[in-house]
Amino acid sequence: MNRLPFIPKAQPRESPLSVLRRSAVNNGYQRVLALMHSLIPHIDYSNGMLGYIARNPALYRRIASLLGIQSSNIDLVAYDRVGSAREDKLLWQGLKIPYNDLHFTTEKLCIPCFLEKGYALSEWDHKAAVGCTEHRVYLEDHCPVCHTSWTFDREPFSCGCDHFKITAQLRPIPMEQASLLSNIIANGDQAGIENISLILEFIKWWKQIGIRFTKESEAACIYRIYNGQNPDLSTAKTGKHLHSQVLLLPILTQTDDTGRSITNTINPSHLSKIQSACINKVEISRIEAQAVLGISRVRFDKFIEEGLISANDNSQFPLNDINQLLLSSTWLPFDSVKQQLLHKSLSKDNLSLAHLVRIELTGQLKGRRCIKSESGEKFRNHLTIPEASKKLKTNSESIRYLIKVGKLPANKGTPKSSVQWAIAVKDFDTFDRQYIFASAIAREINLPVTTTSSRLISAGIKPVSGPGIDKGRTYVFSRDDIKGYNLRKFLQGPYQSPAGRKPKSQQVPEVNDLTSKDLAGLLQIDTHQVRRVVRDGWIIGKKNSPGHYRFDPLEAHQLVEHIDRQYIDIEIASAKLGMSVRPFRYTWISTGYVREYKLGKRRLVTQEGLEKISGIWSEHTTSTYIGKMIGRHRSFCNNLEKMGLIEPTMILGESTSKTKLYPRKHPLYRCYRKELLSKF
Repeated sequence: MNRLPFIPKAQPRESPLSVLRRSAVNNGYQRVLALMHSLIPHIDYSNGMLGYIARNPALYRRIASLLGIQSSNIDLVAYDRVGSAREDKLLWQGLKIPYNDLHFTTEKLCIPCFLEKGYALSEWDHKAAVGCTEHRVYLEDHCPVCHTSWTFDREPFSCGCDHFKITAQLRPIPMEQASLLSNIIANGDQAGIENISLILEFIKWWKQIGIRFTKESEAACIYRIYNGQNPDLSTAKTGKHLHSQVLLLPILTQTDDTGRSITNTINPSHLSKIQSACINKVEISRIEAQAVLGISRVRFDKFIEEGLISANDNSQFPLNDINQLLLSSTWLPFDSVKQQLLHKSLSKDNLSLAHLVRIELTGQLKGRRCIKSESGEKFRNHLTIPEASKKLKTNSESIRYLIKVGKLPANKGTPKSSVQWAIAVKDFDTFDRQYIFASAIAREINLPVTTTSSRLISAGIKPVSGPGIDKGRTYVFSRDDIKGYNLRKFLQGPYQSPAGRKPKSQQVPEVNDLTSKDLAGLLQIDTHQVRRVVRDGWIIGKKNSPGHYRFDPLEAHQLVEHIDRQYIDIEIASAKLGMSVRPFRYTWISTGYVREYKLGKRRLVTQEGLEKISGIWSEHTTSTYIGKMIGRHRSFCNNLEKMGLIEPTMILGESTSKTKLYPRKHPLYRCYRKELLSKF
C-alpha cells in the first residue's frame, strides 16, 4: 500500500501523531499502529513505538510519504533533530528541547479545542503543558467520566461517553499557569524553555523520593519555581526528615561546580521539615552519593571501609542511609561557613528553594559573590588537568603523562579531591614557552599529526617526550629546536619514516606490545575507538582480557605509515580543492564517486581518489561554485540548463544524491557577470 483514499492535510501547530491518527481513522483503521505496521512491517505494537516515530524525523517523513502526504505538509508538523545522534535535542515550536521532554505514552488534550478543531496541538506534547489559554481549563489525559486513558494510538472519546457529560467535568485553571508555556513559545524564549526542563527534573526527583503531586499542585509548582516563588511541597507524615542536599540532588549532580557553589550561599533549613514516606525505597548511584555528600572518591571509599555506608547487590546506595548520615553528622568535610548555614533558622535574608532554583536557571549566580573557604583561595592560581589540556588543545592523558615523567611540575590535592593534580599557573606558562605539541605544529601547517611527527624526526629534530622516549602518549618538541625554520617548506618533499623496520643490530632486544592507548595515540583517535579500528580490519589485535587489546609495535607503525602514504583526511582533502567539508561529502562521497573510509573518529579518502577528483574539479565544478564566481545564485546553471543554453558535462550519483557538474569556463558566463551588467 503506497497511498490511501483519504490523505490528511496537516494543520498549523498540529501534533505530528495527530496527522497520522486522522489518516488511520478516516481510512477505517481503529489503531494508528495497525496502519503503521501495514506500511512498514518491522513497526511493532509496543507502548513506546509512537513516541519513537514522532521523535525520529527520518522515519516519520518516510511514513508520511508512504501515506501520500505532501512534503510541505510534512515539514509543517515534523520535529527535527538539532544533531544526528539519537539523543540530540529536538526542534519544537522553534525551540531546542531535550527529546524526553515530549511525552507520547499518553495524550493530553484540551477537550473543547479538540471537539472544535478535530485534531491535537503540538503544544500539548510537552510535559510542562498543563492548560489551555483559550478555554482556561486543565488538559486531560483520560476521559473524566469513565477514566479511560487517551493515547495517540486510538481516537479520543472512543469510550462512547457523552460529550456533554465530559465537558461538564472540566476544571478551570488560573490563567497565569495556563499561559506560562504559551508565552515562552510566543517569545521564542530559549532560556525559558531550558528553565522549564530543569524544573521538570526537580519534580521528577521529588516524586521519586515520595513527595505527592496532583495535576493542580504540579502546575502550581512549575509556575511558582519559574517565577522565583516558594513551591508548595507536601508528603505523608512519617517523621522522616529530608536533608536539604537530598532535595537539591538534581543540582548537586550536575557536571559543573555551580550546584555545589550555590549551597555555600543559602540556608534551606525549612526544607528539612518536608517528610517522605518512600525514601527507604530509593537507591542512587555512587557518583550521585558522592555529590550529595560533597566528598571525593577516596573519602567515599573510606566511608565504605568504616561501615558508614554500604552498597546493595546492584552497587546502588540507599538514599535513606545517605540522608541519615547528612542529618546526624557535623564532621563531614563541608566548608565551615556552609556548615553553620545548614543549622541556622530561616530568616528574611536567607534564600528559599524557589529563589535558589531561580538563580540557577536565570544564570544570575555568575554575578553573585559566593562564600569560599580558605582552601579555595589557595588554589586560585592553579589549573587542573582538564583545564590545562583545554588551554594546550590536547587530551588529558597527554598532560598526565608529562606530569609523570617530570616535564610539567604539578602537586596532588585540590579542594575537590586529594588525588587530583594541581598545576601552578607559572609552571604551566613556563612549559608553554619551552615546549610545543606535535598536534599544534600539524594544525599550523595543515598536515596529519603522525606525518608531522615523522617528518620532524626524519629531519633530525628529536622530540623531548613521546612514544619510544618516555612512554608519553604524544610527541612533544622543544620550541628552541624548531625556531627559525619555515615549517611549511621545511617539512615538504619525501622523507624517511622512523616507523620503518630497523636493522637487526639496532633493534631493541625486547619490544613490549602496544596497548589500546598507545595505538590510539599513534592514530590520533580516542582510545574507545580502537575496537572499531580492529573491527573494521585495519589491524589485528590480541585480546589479553575481555575488551582489551595488545598490538604488535611493528604492525602498528606500518599501519600508521600505510595510512599516511595511501590516505588523507577529508578535512585536508577538501581544503586542497578549496571546498568545505560538507560540499565535499555531498559532491564526491554521497554520490558514490569516491569511497569514505572510517578510522575511529577520523574520516579518510584515498590519495588516488583525491587525484581522480582533482583532475575533474580543475575543469568542472558545481552550480554553487559557478554562481559564487560570477556573483549569481547557486541555481544559475540549473536555470540556464532549463532554457537550453548549457548542459552539464558530468552527472554524479542517482536520485536524491545526484550532483551535476558544469564547465568552469564557458563564454556564456561573461554575459551574466554582475560587474559587466552594471556598465550598461
